[in-house]
Amino acid sequence: MQAYIKTMDERSRHAILTGWEALRRDDSDGDIILKNEVDWTAEELATSNANTKALNAIFIFVDVSLFKIISNLQTAKEAWEALQLFCEGSKEIQRTKLRMLATQFEVIRMEESETIASYSAKLLDISN
Repeated sequence: MQAYIKTMDERSRHAILTGWEALRRDDSDGDIILKNEVDWTAEELATSNANTKALNAIFIFVDVSLFKIISNLQTAKEAWEALQLFCEGSKEIQRTKLRMLATQFEVIRMEESETIASYSAKLLDISN
């Protein structure tokens, strides 16, 4: 998916890496309010469009179950990070999975009656 987004344009990939925020401005009372889209500069508009393109690409690539998780998010970065957490888990979960895989590789042995093809299939099961 990253490769596809990068081929769209570099700004879209950048939107995933750095995020995007709705533009704000100070009003006459000193309060911060959302800036009207008609007042956006060309650069602000291009950045917003890059976020929208990247978010749309992510929406297109995920299946329905993952789409339900990210459909209410507003930025490509938020969607990307939510997908990473869902698919890869937290750092602690990743370490646990790695330990389990290492243990499986350490204990796997080819039986005398086993064919190379079936042993190879067992190795592939672990690696996938």
